[in-house]
Parts: sequence; structure tokens; C-alpha cells
Amino acid sequence: MSRREISVMFEAIRQNLKFFILLWFIVFLGSFLILSALGLAPNLNETAEKEKSVIPQDSEVLEKKLAALSAALPRRVTIDKIGVDTRINNPESRNIDVLDDSLSSGAVRYPTSGLLAEKTNMLLFGHSSNLPIVRNKSFQAFNDLEDMEIGEDISVFSDTHEFIYRVNSVEEADAENALVVFESDKREITLSTCNTFGNLNDRFVVKAELIDVRAI
Repeated sequence: MSRREISVMFEAIRQNLKFFILLWFIVFLGSFLILSALGLAPNLNETAEKEKSVIPQDSEVLEKKLAALSAALPRRVTIDKIGVDTRINNPESRNIDVLDDSLSSGAVRYPTSGLLAEKTNMLLFGHSSNLPIVRNKSFQAFNDLEDMEIGEDISVFSDTHEFIYRVNSVEEADAENALVVFESDKREITLSTCNTFGNLNDRFVVKAELIDVRAI
């Protein structure tokens, strides 16, 4: 076979290969679009979120980690799902004016509720606002709390550790009936906020249980 014939043969193979690659891509894209329309295609964003999800620690392993820690004040809370990243204030007084003042610079841990690493319930509360313009972003500290879903994670930070909680309840409650019990045989947190700025009648309440702790 001459050099020219070999060259022609390889050129034909190259052209056919390009055709088959293009055909494969068209078939793949068409199949994916059809499956998406039928709701059968994998949700890539959901898959990525699941891959990032924290695997709960075995209870014995978690207890050993916690046994080496002292109870600590929470300093910061983050919730990736709804873009929350705010400081946590820890006032010592339950005076309404003191608590309101603390809310103007972040979320607040209710003074008599639990601490990090304790087997009890810690209450964190913060403002939310649906107003289009808010100069003080602390009034949006817990915006979109109602969009949380069971199984999603919340991180609360002490000065030295990250405490990861998994949501097990999301509900809207009347302020007069939204009683939070601090005593618990589990390590829990409760996040609470008004559903609109200045409205004290209804609020969204999210409850979560500790699944892991990590040094930072």
C-alpha cells in the first residue's frame, strides 16, 4: 500500500470518528433531555449536595469526642442551604431590652438554654425581614429559615470546634404557643425567628440534633 493510500485511509477514519462522536453526543443529549422531561434524569445539584453531606458519627465515637470537650458558648452559625453566616451573641440577661439590643448585631443564644457539647437543647433566635432594603443585615440573620428541609445540616462554631447538627423538624408556630423546652436527653438546637420583620404572631422553628464535631 502506497503512502498516499495510507494517508487517504487514515483521513477517512478520522472523518468517520468525528461523525460517530458527534452522533453519540446528539443521542446522549437527546436522551438526557427526554429523561429530564419525564423526571427520570439524575439531579446533578442534588447529587453534589448529597456528596457534601456529613455522614453522622457513630454514637459511641461521637460521645468519646464530646467527653474530651467542655461546654462552650456558640460564636457563629452557618447554614449553606439558605446562605446564613452570622455571629451569635451570648447575653447573660433575659431582659427584653438587652435581648433586642443583642439581636441588632446577629443571632442570639437564649441565656438559660444549653451550651455546645451539653446534652440539652440550645435556643438560637434571630431576626428575618422580607423588606427589599435593610441597612442592618442582622435584621436578615435568619432569612429563609422556612426553606430548610429535614436532613439538611447546620454548623455552629465555638472558639475551637465546629458542631454539626442535622435538621429533624421544620414548622411554623404561633409565637404564643412556640414553647421551647431546654431540658433534653439529646444534644439539640432550636432555631427560631419571626416570619416577617416586626410580626411577632408567627415564627418559623427549626430543630436539629448533633451528628458530629470537628476541631477547627
